[in-house]
Amino acid sequence: MPKAKVKRKGVVVPLVEDESLVKPKKLCLGVGGDGLGQGEDSCSSPDDEQSTSLTSTSSDLDSIHGAFTTTSPASCSQANTRSPQKYPSKTLLDLPEEIICMLLVKLDLVTICALEQTCKHLQQLLMNARVWRRLVVNKVEYEPGLRRFLPKHLQTNFASRDLDHSSYKRLFAEMTSKVRHIWKSSHTANVTRTPRLFGNLVDHHTLVQIITSGKYFVGFYMNLRIPKEKVKYKDAYVVDIVDIYDRATEERVRRLNVTTKPDTFRIIDEIKLFLVSYPNVLAVQLVSLDSEESEYIDLLRPGEVESGTVCDIVVREHLCFRGISHRWVVMVAMNTEPIENNQFHIGEIQFYSLTRQGRPSASPLTRLQFHPVPHSEGRFFNQCIQKKGLSDFNEDYAVVVVGGCEGSAVLGVVSIERNKPIHKLQLKGPGSADREGGCEGFCQFSVISLMIDRTYSHMCTILLSTGQLIVIHLPSGNTIFHRHLNYDNQLKLALLQPGFTGEQILAIKFRNFVSFYKLQIRRRGKNLLIELSSLRTITSVDADGRETKCDENPTEELRRQFGELQKSLRALNHYTSGIQKKLDKGLRPGTVTQGVMSMTKKVQFVTSKLDQAHDKAKEIESVVIDGIAFDNRYCHALTLTRDLVTFDLAGSIENCDLNGGNGTTATDSGNSGAPTPGSSSGGGKSGGSGGSSSSKSKLLATAKLNLSLLEK
Repeated sequence: MPKAKVKRKGVVVPLVEDESLVKPKKLCLGVGGDGLGQGEDSCSSPDDEQSTSLTSTSSDLDSIHGAFTTTSPASCSQANTRSPQKYPSKTLLDLPEEIICMLLVKLDLVTICALEQTCKHLQQLLMNARVWRRLVVNKVEYEPGLRRFLPKHLQTNFASRDLDHSSYKRLFAEMTSKVRHIWKSSHTANVTRTPRLFGNLVDHHTLVQIITSGKYFVGFYMNLRIPKEKVKYKDAYVVDIVDIYDRATEERVRRLNVTTKPDTFRIIDEIKLFLVSYPNVLAVQLVSLDSEESEYIDLLRPGEVESGTVCDIVVREHLCFRGISHRWVVMVAMNTEPIENNQFHIGEIQFYSLTRQGRPSASPLTRLQFHPVPHSEGRFFNQCIQKKGLSDFNEDYAVVVVGGCEGSAVLGVVSIERNKPIHKLQLKGPGSADREGGCEGFCQFSVISLMIDRTYSHMCTILLSTGQLIVIHLPSGNTIFHRHLNYDNQLKLALLQPGFTGEQILAIKFRNFVSFYKLQIRRRGKNLLIELSSLRTITSVDADGRETKCDENPTEELRRQFGELQKSLRALNHYTSGIQKKLDKGLRPGTVTQGVMSMTKKVQFVTSKLDQAHDKAKEIESVVIDGIAFDNRYCHALTLTRDLVTFDLAGSIENCDLNGGNGTTATDSGNSGAPTPGSSSGGGKSGGSGGSSSSKSKLLATAKLNLSLLEK
């Protein structure tokens, strides 16, 4: 495989001109345990301040590090001794080429495209490093469903093929365009409904929860043989089996026998590692597919005795954490209770690094606690961290949702460099006064999802249960974007995660349908634009595979039927009491027989009404969605009857051959019939074959523009 040149012509440029001018947050380039430099003698890049503002959306460029030799600490120290006046100002091109390739990991895809068009030197550098090949191969390797978007002659043994640089760029551009098309299309998706997970059933167990990543699919199974008297709560269930499947081979690769349902389950595809936490256990289990033995991250301080539970686990990659580069950094959010005072609940976040072998650091990189806050008249309120998916971080900030006064929700913004909270923002509706967390007199919303943007790392998106979507500028704490989604009922479940090219995809679960939105943050000149657009809506299917209508409250029909049943029961009770009174007065046998026959008919009528209501209840249970998981192609929904409904968004699109004959015209043909964004697949009109010639020409021009952004 060709490699980039070791050095450009000319002298070696010092990476650090003056140690006194070095800021704490820099990209360290010394040789460390994970290949990116973790030693104390590691040096920094002068262009790191610009590069760290753009966060990578994936680990596609991870293997670029291995193609180049990292500058040694000795050479860095020699470079540091040069006079700063001799090199007053330098550009990105003055850096050694291996350092430029390391900086590529920090950049998003659009910036990489712009760099390639900057000059011939950077273009040749990206070509020698085979950046686009690594991007495409890693995308397909860690998300097997994307193989469908490749041409047919490339779908088998794709990783072993060797194409030229421009071919890989074109393939990536086509994949991007096709993924965008299926998310905006109103064509009906292919839907499968089954109680089996990859064709497998577990005896005496039923599926109760699903989690998916690009490469793996995880199913949680409830034991049906647990006696009811051993279950404390009526709606409680016992999970004792967790099955992990490889989505490429559809085979089970690991089974975990657990004693209780895991609270948090996170997946790192690249190193086949799973991070698991359990209720009332201050530890994180690290399960690797390459080893039968599990490792643990002990969250207790040495010599301390505390109880508590882990609230959330967040994993981020390629981070320069407080001056040292790490391949992976794990943030663990938890609540602890001192043994001597169980009324105090202390929220705490800890950070650990992971090597390429999946081994955690022996001690936390840093930790921060949220102590109880004194209130009036000797009272106090705890700042408990909220559970499951309400935490995020990058190399500059960490955000967690903590409890405020009277149970309100407060967003805690933590500066990683200063290791202290810089904002406590009361999450409330627009128009309220700006106050710190813990203030009374405001509407108390619950947070159902949040995420820090991968490209603009100082923006955080938050979705409240009332349907309010807000974007917060983390350095200032100001709300710079607000949109109310105008839903009648409170939102219960939503997932917010990066899309194929880094934009945020928001999925909101309702009773029997899921709505998807795209939130895009981009800069146009000096202005920052934030756009929220509706992508598509998918609806659940019943037990017979028939698509249902979008209904936020499908129990209305059930309530109506049970109302009629209650009226019939009341009429039957009145008639029965009347017959009893007549029998007490000594009626003739013929009259009694007549009354009994009439009462029998009324009982049969009520029984039929009861059967109808029972069938309607089962029908509703079969379409109501309990949980969702989605990626760039599939959306998986688990119903109340524990059937897994899988929506293949690329399964059935009219007038669009996703597999294209030669792999070069599929993009244009796919976008020529794209419908208006926001069309619903449940009850909307199909936009596959209609439309005027002018609209088709506009869509074709848009497709060509998207393609030109990713090629010279």
